[in-house]
Amino acid sequence: MMEGKEEVDFVVCRLCQKRFKEITNTHLGKFHGITVKEYMGKFPDAPIETEQTKKLKNQNTRGKTYEKIYGKKRAKQIKRRGSKTLVITYQKNDRTIKKKLVDERGLVCERCGKKCDCAGQLCSHHLSYDYYSSDLSNYILLCKSCHGKLHNKIRREEQKFAGMNMIKRAIHALLHSMKIPLDDPNFKETPQRVSRMYMELCSGLFLNFGAEVKDILSTVFPSQNDEMIIYKGETIGMCPHHLLPVLYKYYIGIIPNGFVLGASKPQRLVELFCSVPDLQENITSKVKDSLSSMLKPRGVFVLLKGEHMCMKIRGVKTNSSELVTSAIEGSFSEDEVRSEFLSLIKQ
Repeated sequence: MMEGKEEVDFVVCRLCQKRFKEITNTHLGKFHGITVKEYMGKFPDAPIETEQTKKLKNQNTRGKTYEKIYGKKRAKQIKRRGSKTLVITYQKNDRTIKKKLVDERGLVCERCGKKCDCAGQLCSHHLSYDYYSSDLSNYILLCKSCHGKLHNKIRREEQKFAGMNMIKRAIHALLHSMKIPLDDPNFKETPQRVSRMYMELCSGLFLNFGAEVKDILSTVFPSQNDEMIIYKGETIGMCPHHLLPVLYKYYIGIIPNGFVLGASKPQRLVELFCSVPDLQENITSKVKDSLSSMLKPRGVFVLLKGEHMCMKIRGVKTNSSELVTSAIEGSFSEDEVRSEFLSLIKQ
């Protein structure tokens, strides 16, 4: 190894863009369902191990020091501080990055503005998940308190959606298969953005629906009113067939039986059932069943209109299509009451 030249010490998996010393059957089998042989057949020009790894495989390292194997400069970089044994670490030397950040930005936490006495009170934090990037724009300086709080927040968010990292890798593979340049700044953060988007749009996957419905519909008020009450609103759901958005408009008619519902509760209830990819027909029935079982009204009418993006931007590509579903119970089964509801929602 040349002492004055930094060596490229990783290879990139063409399927998920992660960086390794060596691409192994373990990684390929676990995350991509193929073997190294199949990977090499698919990407014949892609290296599967670094030059240093090849060199170590071809020489006997037993009894030799890190200095003899790597050279003094590289050996110093890969020794873990405070360790009595020599341990290789595959990550960049964060102390070097932090020193450059301190020289450039000063001894100040970039989150809370706290001024620190020395660099030891600060931590360097990656802005993106490309942990091997040495670009200083990919780092911020944080005090230890802010650094810990930020990692706790990230951990809580990722625990909500255990598949976040798998989605990131899948989007990387999707972009690669579509021949989209992954080094384009417009696509650099796309896997993270897409995983967060699905976490938000499918947030209901991580909720206890029974408890949530009970919490929403528990706020009722006694009332002598026995006339029809109509709630209107809009929300967004996900099509389970294509994972594309559906724009919903809902109309809920309730004939109370001694109690009325808080004005904001129908909106929250519909949003809850739309927070998982589901058929519009199922959502309509679930909203009706929840209102009926919890409130015991004299009548419930739920009407849902959906503009499905899977019909607007693909397939038939029509801008005028709209799917309408309804669910009825109690007094709304009578023609006169049902007609009154349908006429009122048109106003």
